[in-house]
Amino acid sequence: LAFFAGGLFWAASVSPDRDGGLFNPMTVGWMAALAGIGFFGVAVYLMLDRLGRGDLDEEDDLDAE
Repeated sequence: LAFFAGGLFWAASVSPDRDGGLFNPMTVGWMAALAGIGFFGVAVYLMLDRLGRGDLDEEDDLDAE
């Protein structure tokens, strides 16, 4: 969430660059915000995956083999 919020704040608070360029501060801010969205999505997926797994019994272990 810090990447997302920091990226949005950075991109919104930068004055537009007249000479442009590929890696101006606004572009870097938006890329950080997009990375933050991705990191948050992966974190939620991993948390829900961990919560969705049930505990394995000995019977389940034997069935897997």
